[in-house]
Amino acid sequence: MPAAQQIIQDQAGRERTENSREELLWEAESGVFRGWEDRMVRRAQGIRYAVSERYGPPRAFSCGEGVFSATSPAPVPAQNDSPIEAFLTGTHYARLPQEESAQYLSIALPKGASARDRLPVMVWIPGGAFRNGGIDIVPYNTELLAAEQGVIIVSLQYRLGCLGFLRDRQGNPANLGLLDLIEGLKWISRNIACFGGDPGNITLFGHSAGASAVLHLMICTGAEGLFRRAIIQSCPFGVMKGRTGLEREMLRSFMELPADAPLEEILRRQSVICSARRGKGNAKYMPFAPRYGVPPLPPQNELDAAWARACGRIDVLLGANQREAALYLGLNKHLCALAGMPLARGVMERVIQIKSREIFLDGTEEFYERHCGRNSRMHCYRLTWGMGESIFGASHAVEMSLLFGAGNYAGSPLLLGKTAGEIDGIGRQVRKVWADFAKTGSIGATEINGVLKIRRRG
Repeated sequence: MPAAQQIIQDQAGRERTENSREELLWEAESGVFRGWEDRMVRRAQGIRYAVSERYGPPRAFSCGEGVFSATSPAPVPAQNDSPIEAFLTGTHYARLPQEESAQYLSIALPKGASARDRLPVMVWIPGGAFRNGGIDIVPYNTELLAAEQGVIIVSLQYRLGCLGFLRDRQGNPANLGLLDLIEGLKWISRNIACFGGDPGNITLFGHSAGASAVLHLMICTGAEGLFRRAIIQSCPFGVMKGRTGLEREMLRSFMELPADAPLEEILRRQSVICSARRGKGNAKYMPFAPRYGVPPLPPQNELDAAWARACGRIDVLLGANQREAALYLGLNKHLCALAGMPLARGVMERVIQIKSREIFLDGTEEFYERHCGRNSRMHCYRLTWGMGESIFGASHAVEMSLLFGAGNYAGSPLLLGKTAGEIDGIGRQVRKVWADFAKTGSIGATEINGVLKIRRRG
């Protein structure tokens, strides 16, 4: 995938506001925003919702007087490149505009939406192990979901890595990325009605680290009442155990840098920190993560009670893919070669199942069984799409093309060698499940044959 395809931007064939008959203006509490019309949706991109100093908490941002041009993609948060994402989606973060304080959001809404409609709102929180990601990259193009399902999608960005999940201005452990997300949700609550959204019907959805963010926002101080539903896709529950020693070593290494170190030096040190994590159990697979007992999260011994209360008021759809860990083995060309040998293939499959259960499946099942009896409607899915067809079948992130459309993943192994027509036929069914849940908290179909099975309560 060429670099020019990595970000949703002004390209030939897209009708911009300047050339359209109608100027797209939205007057909101935080400012007046000029947007633009894409192929299937209207967009307001790159809206700043907060500002912050390095290692400081976010502060709400207002655009002030005049009209703010929300017609350009948001810069991605400061980060190193991700070889995995480059291979899977062609996204090279090092080639994209970056910003240290990247508290931005972007909005996609159906073309006919008006301020009177009060459409359901889905807030997308991207993943990337809390060290990579961006809201306006092509793999996360939300136009198909918004246009097809009649919902408003807000993509929400937050600080990553050492700048978002390691320290505060005094050098204490911090959850600055979570504080960013809370501030973004407050912006949405205040402003989304002006775009045609219903502030009383907001659903968070996220994948992997984004799912972990959604899970933890359920129990964050300050996030109460800001969303009604949560979709938690492939949350790495297993990496949240045994983190104390890893986090202590990371913070000690990072504190060797002066607080005003150049951003390039911070990213170099972050790369070193992420490389030095052998022997740290499953926590090593995601060195950055929310930290318990650090605002806005409760201490570890209060987590279960906090989630019990949250599940009494928030509808939840959570689940995982049957062969999550296959993604990481599939990226190793030597292991892929071994997969062609019957004996080795059997051994690899056992390893895939063990690691998938340790990191994703067991935690998902335990959370569901522990909290499905609360007052909320709770549903648990298992995705099996592509099993037996590809090393990447039912692997981590394989549902992204179903959710956002095959066209956003041209050439990716996540397509499993299938045609765009095949994928989008299945994807329409998956998107409907997600959108139906966002609209009502209920799910009609409990199975998409060969793709998805859902258990439901309530």
